[in-house]
Amino acid sequence: MKNTSWKDYAELIGISAIVASLIFVGLQMRQDREIALASVQAAFMETLIAINNDINLNADIWNKGLAGGELSGPETIVFRNIVANLRDHAALQSQNIRTLGGPGDFSTFKLADLIRRHPGLQKESERRGEIVRIINTATSTPLRSVSYPDQIQEAIERLNQLDP
Repeated sequence: MKNTSWKDYAELIGISAIVASLIFVGLQMRQDREIALASVQAAFMETLIAINNDINLNADIWNKGLAGGELSGPETIVFRNIVANLRDHAALQSQNIRTLGGPGDFSTFKLADLIRRHPGLQKESERRGEIVRIINTATSTPLRSVSYPDQIQEAIERLNQLDP
């Protein structure tokens, strides 16, 4: 009888240890996920800060490009690079938010609102979207989802309906 009681206690302790270790693993996984999410968010903020610094350093070019003014060759390169960085940042942020199960529309709508208010940005965004479509059609390895330029256009149309 005493042996059986001892075995029961040993099994109970063993089961308790297994349950405790599973709980610990679950908590550790949650913490690792939160750390990874914080790292991704920090990287996005660093990128956005870098884009804003580029805009600040080239404010005249940025403003002229937004208005649709004539840009020289070097100015065109600077403006196009800033626009490309903004679009890529918004697309990646949207994709990452969707991957995590959230609505990825916020960054898309933010970019769409900026595009619809500035004719030069709209023209450049359309040019970049067309380039992405052509490359994705011509290659078996797309640059990124071909639907993002379409998502931006849809967001612009929805914003225009709300605030013409």
